[in-house]
Amino acid sequence: MSAHGASLSGSKGGSIRLADSHAITSRARSAEGGDPATEKSDPDRPPRKTLNSEPRKGYRRTLEALRFASIFFRFSRFRKLCGWNVSPGLHLRRVPRVLLRGTDRHSVRRSLHGMKLRVGLVGLGEAWQHRHRPALRVLQDRFEVRAVYGSVPLLADQAAREFRCDRVDGFRSLIQRPDIDAVLILEHSWQGWLPMLAACDAGKAIYWAADLDLEPDQAIELKQRVDRSGVAFMAEFPRRYAPATLRLKELIATRLGPPQLVFCHRRVPGEDPVQARHGRPSSPGHLIARELVELIDWCRFTVGVDPQSTMSVIHHNAQDHPDYQVINLQFPQTDRQPVTCQLSCGRYIPSRWTEAITFRPPAGLQICCERGLAFIDLPSSLVWFDDAGRHQESLESELSVGEQLLTQFHRAVTSLVRKMSDLEDAYRALRILQAAQQSAAENRRVDIIY
Repeated sequence: MSAHGASLSGSKGGSIRLADSHAITSRARSAEGGDPATEKSDPDRPPRKTLNSEPRKGYRRTLEALRFASIFFRFSRFRKLCGWNVSPGLHLRRVPRVLLRGTDRHSVRRSLHGMKLRVGLVGLGEAWQHRHRPALRVLQDRFEVRAVYGSVPLLADQAAREFRCDRVDGFRSLIQRPDIDAVLILEHSWQGWLPMLAACDAGKAIYWAADLDLEPDQAIELKQRVDRSGVAFMAEFPRRYAPATLRLKELIATRLGPPQLVFCHRRVPGEDPVQARHGRPSSPGHLIARELVELIDWCRFTVGVDPQSTMSVIHHNAQDHPDYQVINLQFPQTDRQPVTCQLSCGRYIPSRWTEAITFRPPAGLQICCERGLAFIDLPSSLVWFDDAGRHQESLESELSVGEQLLTQFHRAVTSLVRKMSDLEDAYRALRILQAAQQSAAENRRVDIIY
C-alpha cells in the first residue's frame, strides 16, 4: 500500500487519510500566520508580521541586563574580598585557614556559617571547670578540640580523655600542628606571652584568657605584632558578656537613659588559686592589676566612650606591697552631664579570714543614669529603679558567659572582615591602668593618651 493510501483508524471507527491530515496541518499553519514554504512561493503576499516580535526584543534586552547585573554583582563581591574600595572602618585580614579547606562556593559558605573550628588548648586555668569546659561541651557543633597542653599533666590527661584528643608536651608543637585552626590560651604560666607570639608566627587565631598585665613598651610591641600577623585575636573580658551586663545596656538605651555616675568595687581573695596550685605565690599588686584591667574595660563598655583623664591612689601594707587601689575616671563632657567613674580593688583582708572576705560584698556595678539607678551582681542578677519603683530581674535562662565568649570568637575567626575592636579594647584598658599608676606615683591627675 502506498503512503498516500495509508489511513489511521479513528476512535469512532472512521478513517483519516495521511494526505488529508497534511492538508489540515498546512491550513492550520496558514491560519496562524502562514507557512514558510507558502510565503516563499507567493511573492505578491506581504511579509508575515509576528505579534510577538517586539516583546521578544524586550525579553532579549532584559536577559542581557540581568546577565550584566550578575557579572557586576560577582565582580563586586570579588572586589570586596580583595580589599578594593572597602570602607575605612573595616579591615580585611588574611583568609582564615578554616575557609581554605574547600575550593567551591558551597564549601566556603559552609565554612562561614557551620564549619567547626579545630582548636588547641594551651593551659587549663582557674575558669576551666566552670566556664570553658561547659561551653566547649555545649558548642560541639562549632568547636572541635584536637590537642591539649597543660602545665599540670594530670589535668591535661583528663581533658584529653574527655574530649578524645591528643595531649602534647609543648605549646609550640601544639600550635604548629596542621590540624589546628585556632589556639585557646586559657592560663597564664611561666611562658608569658610566648604562646601568643608562636600563634602569630604560625598564622593561628588567638583566644587570650590569661593576664594582660604588661609594661607600656611590651603592650605596644605585642599590639603591633598581632596587627602585622593578620590573625583574629580576642581577649577574654567575661564581665562584658555577662547576661546582666547585656541587659543593662538595653535598659540604658531604653529606660534608664545615659549614665552619669558609675561605681565598681572588688575585693580580691588572699591567694590566686592558679598560682597557689603551681606553688608560685603571687604578689598582691599583680592580682590587683589583673582585676583592675577587667574592671576598667567593664566601665568603658558600660559607658560606651573612653575616659580622658584619671586620678588614682594606691595604699601599701606593712611590707610595702600595694594592697588597695582606687581609680577615678573622667569621661569627656557631652551635651548632658559629664560621666564620672570610680572603681577600686583591694586585697587587704588576709586569706585565713575566709568569712570576712564574703561578708556583705558590694554590688559588682552600681550605675546612676538620667532616669534611674541599677545594681548588678554577676553573672545574672540585676535590680534597677525608676519612677515606677523597683524592678528585679533574674537572667538564669540566658546563655552563659562562656558560651557568649566562644560564640563571639567563632564569629571573629570565620568572618572575612577583621574586627580590630577586641585588640584595641585590650590595649586601651592597659593604657588607662598605666596612666592611673602614673597618677598615683606623681600624685596628680593625668591625661590619658591612647
